[in-house]
Amino acid sequence: MTKSNQKLQKQHNLIGDWIKTKEQYNVVVSHVGSAQLKNASNKMMNELVTFLGLWKFSVGNNQETSAEEYRYLAIFIKDNFSEFTLEELKSAMTMSINGKFENKYFGSFSPIYVSSVLNMYREFRASVMRKIEEDAEAHRRAEQKRLMATPEYRCEQMKSFINEQFETYQKEKEIFDPFNLIYNFLRKHNIMQVPKQIVDEAMEYGKRKAISDKNSKSDSLKSLIGNSGDSEEDTKKYARNFVIQKYFDSKPIKDILKLIKVEHFKETE
Repeated sequence: MTKSNQKLQKQHNLIGDWIKTKEQYNVVVSHVGSAQLKNASNKMMNELVTFLGLWKFSVGNNQETSAEEYRYLAIFIKDNFSEFTLEELKSAMTMSINGKFENKYFGSFSPIYVSSVLNMYREFRASVMRKIEEDAEAHRRAEQKRLMATPEYRCEQMKSFINEQFETYQKEKEIFDPFNLIYNFLRKHNIMQVPKQIVDEAMEYGKRKAISDKNSKSDSLKSLIGNSGDSEEDTKKYARNFVIQKYFDSKPIKDILKLIKVEHFKETE
């Protein structure tokens, strides 16, 4: 990608590797790479008038046209096609002359004729833009999926989750990890050791917590927070979270996060 293309890509999110044809590229660049008529300066309006003379000559009209008539037509285009750029006007003229549009010139270079060409180009541009937007979105989804599969991304996600649960524990004195993601990860990679004393405390805590939840929460709430309805499984779940809470008590969070390595996510599951 050239430097100019890279600059355009930064300016507009439709510029990217998903553009596969010169036609698509020209449509986008013509639209986003120049000033639109709604912001036209006096200089730009003069350029538009000069362009209209060229367009009139290109369709074979040699009749004399006054400066006032050109000025009127330029204002008409600005008022009714304000989103166009001069580059798009040139593209519309070229496509019309080359027979790309189903319109014919019958000798009168009037607002009616110009409107017919520009409306066809507007429809053409919308069709091309829709295709580019669809391809751009598909490209972004694929790129996001690729990034989410990388060890680096998964490592950062785990660190973020651990940090969030640590902050929850500081405020609520309890973590919310219904699937024991932190416990399972730390134990799998031998990051956390669990003394027998903690195991015994954890099981007692888990039993009390499971009984308390069974008596106090509705079936819908139990499902929402991950209660299985199996008292033994719920006891283990709460016991494992208790272990994590004790682990949080034992180390500063920054030291815990340092133990989470990208290498942990490169292993074959």
